Amino acid sequence: MRTVVRDYDEQAVSPLGYLSEHITEQRAVMDGTEYSFRNDFRARCVETALGYLNMCCDMERVAYPKNKKDSWDELSKEFVRNVDVFGKTFKGFDKATASQCDERIRSFLLLDYTDRRKGNTVYLQISGVDTAVWFVFRNYGKGIKEVEGGSFRELEEGVYLIRADENEVAITLEPADERYYYGYSERR
Repeated sequence: MRTVVRDYDEQAVSPLGYLSEHITEQRAVMDGTEYSFRNDFRARCVETALGYLNMCCDMERVAYPKNKKDSWDELSKEFVRNVDVFGKTFKGFDKATASQCDERIRSFLLLDYTDRRKGNTVYLQISGVDTAVWFVFRNYGKGIKEVEGGSFRELEEGVYLIRADENEVAITLEPADERYYYGYSERR
């Protein structure tokens, strides 16, 4: 056994980690049948930190129904509605099996990196892993022009999923709209 997948727990501190020295633990980030602003906030925090989202759907109420609302038809409507709401935000993420997530979790836990910025370029120096790693990059106001040593995908406006394939990555940002800044300066 290499990984254990656990149900959503609102009190859980971390969505992933080591259960023992050789076994990783993945915890569902949200219950797919319940939408709340708190769940949305939690998912966005995890997205920013890890580029990671998973949902669970507890089938206990279908297996042991107490009323008509516990049917598969009703549960699946709730789940699909929430997947649609949350899915729009996370559509840029890769679909992955639990074992693929296990590999990514192990890389993430071993990962160490430093970053620096010079002009319109952000440099990442990655150590501890020899496989691809992912970062969520939030950049308010500027788009990404190119990524050397990896690739990028826009998740939503100003939010990008960076795949780092090499130990050194350079993220070049689009230049700012000079007209906006000149116009702003002239009015002062």
